[in-house]
Amino acid sequence: MIRKFHNIFEFYKSTLAVNLAISLLSFLFGGFSEFILTFMTFGFVVSIAIREVRRKEDYLFYFNNGLSKVQLWIFSLLLNGISVLLFSCVYVFILKTR
Repeated sequence: MIRKFHNIFEFYKSTLAVNLAISLLSFLFGGFSEFILTFMTFGFVVSIAIREVRRKEDYLFYFNNGLSKVQLWIFSLLLNGISVLLFSCVYVFILKTR
């Protein structure tokens, strides 16, 4: 069970770099709300699409460890939601301390 969580987290970390890069661009040009929206939607979809094209073979590893593609995507989306909550809390905390 712990190995599955570790594998899910490793998958999430591998999609996070692309997602953050795209989302930071929207933050620079739009602001924090656009960052959150892009991080949860467009950035996530693009990072999954890039992974689908460039590292398709990795899914076999996860499948052999009992994780399907859909499970990886759903858990990554949930981890994105948790990350958004953390980003929002930090952002609000920074604004209130000013």
